[in-house]
Amino acid sequence: MDIFKILNNDTTGLTDEEKAFAEGFNYDLREKIMAELVEHEINEFIKELKEDIDGFKEKVENIFVNGKKGYKDMPTKTLIDIYLSKMNEGDFINLIESING
Repeated sequence: MDIFKILNNDTTGLTDEEKAFAEGFNYDLREKIMAELVEHEINEFIKELKEDIDGFKEKVENIFVNGKKGYKDMPTKTLIDIYLSKMNEGDFINLIESING
């Protein structure tokens, strides 16, 4: 199985069993990434609120003015890129290992 095809929801050429596994894995991966990203962002907001009220206000203003695209509408590849920009590769490996395909 080509992991990159799976991450892009491309299950062509896979058996029904492989498709079911790939779809389940991709769903679980997306859910875990989104949960960890949300937790990370909340913690960053709380930290900024405590340490730099002006920086916090600027972030909130930016969200209201420019909006923020929801994670659920993003492709898995984009979620992974965001995850890796905020966490580290070790965290990502642990996240993948925690999925019980």
